[in-house]
Amino acid sequence: MVKEGSIAQFMLREHGEIFVLMNDFKKNSNKDNAEDYYKKLKEKQQTHVLAEEKAIIILNDEGKKYKEVITILQQHDELEKLMRNIAEDLDRKQDNYEGNIKKFMDLMKEHVQLENIKFYPKLDKELTSNQKDTILQKLKDVILGNIRA
Repeated sequence: MVKEGSIAQFMLREHGEIFVLMNDFKKNSNKDNAEDYYKKLKEKQQTHVLAEEKAIIILNDEGKKYKEVITILQQHDELEKLMRNIAEDLDRKQDNYEGNIKKFMDLMKEHVQLENIKFYPKLDKELTSNQKDTILQKLKDVILGNIRA
């Protein structure tokens, strides 16, 4: 069970929003407005990655090292590449680009499992209340406030 007010709870909700957008895009990927669904997913994904990476920087600045961070950052890069591939498919008006969508969704599921099951619960367990509050505030500032700096 995820604790109310925890990093894990906030990110679980955030990941749920991304999955809704992913499914909306997938359902509408062959329609005239597919690009609109893609843009919503891309914007949410980019904001989400920015927030996570800013939070990870806080951990590194405090000397905290977690083995999951390397995998998370690699997955962020791969997800970004897949998003670019999907955008190129949309630009070329290809009718059949489900392969890239499937790869994106599969990797996103793997990524979210790593974060929701291992990484964020570990942070909630091992960090001090002050450290957790700092990270959670940074995540909220970027995701909810859409702060880019």
